Amino acid sequence: YKNAIAVFVQTTDHMNVFLKNGVVANFINMRSSIWGNDDLVMLESFINLKKEKLNKYFIYNTTNWIKNTKGAIEFCQSKKLPFDLIGNFKNRYDFLNMLSNYKGIVFFPIARETMCRMIVEARCLNMEIMTTKNYGAVLESWFDYSGMNLINFLRYNTNKNIEIIKSILKENL
Repeated sequence: YKNAIAVFVQTTDHMNVFLKNGVVANFINMRSSIWGNDDLVMLESFINLKKEKLNKYFIYNTTNWIKNTKGAIEFCQSKKLPFDLIGNFKNRYDFLNMLSNYKGIVFFPIARETMCRMIVEARCLNMEIMTTKNYGAVLESWFDYSGMNLINFLRYNTNKNIEIIKSILKENL
């Protein structure tokens, strides 16, 4: 890492993991992931539909132990919260459309994650979030935003970061 021109990290927490482990580099904190305009437009369209949400929580159904599907299920059962287990979809549109139907999302990752786009997307869709502080997105100041305010931040921040990346590439090629 120390020989890299730049090391891009998604969140302050992501950067701090490197720093706490003594990694030396020219870190550039993007403060979020890079978002495709298509995804942001889809999120906007699902907000604008203003459909009635299911009075249930979304739990991501995966065998990836890090995502801790079992822990989310046990939490909902202990609190008597209605939920659906939802797995993968063929495309982003179907996934975001399904996500937008729910009141909230329950997500308790076991291992630290740098960002977690799914939770940010749920926040864009004005969903309730039940989670831990075990990943970068929830620790950023912008995570207080939701709906269009969050989508607008992600659009702005993506454009800003793309310009930073272009500038670094231009200076070093």
